[in-house]
Amino acid sequence: NDATHVEGSHLRAQWRLTEHMKKNAPLIKKSALFGLTPLKTLLVRTITRAAGRENVRAFDSRAECEAWLLE
Repeated sequence: NDATHVEGSHLRAQWRLTEHMKKNAPLIKKSALFGLTPLKTLLVRTITRAAGRENVRAFDSRAECEAWLLE
């Protein structure tokens, strides 16, 4: 997912995303994001860990995302 357009994130939205990720975990093999600032990368890592998801990664470029997803 291209996250370059993501601006802010409210705590309630973060919590809902975490709950959504927990529910969908069995359906998703891997997820990858790119275009995040360092702070947003930290936020994504925090949310994915809270959701118990180890198959979500953030990358600097779309090419890196695609390479990891195709492994």
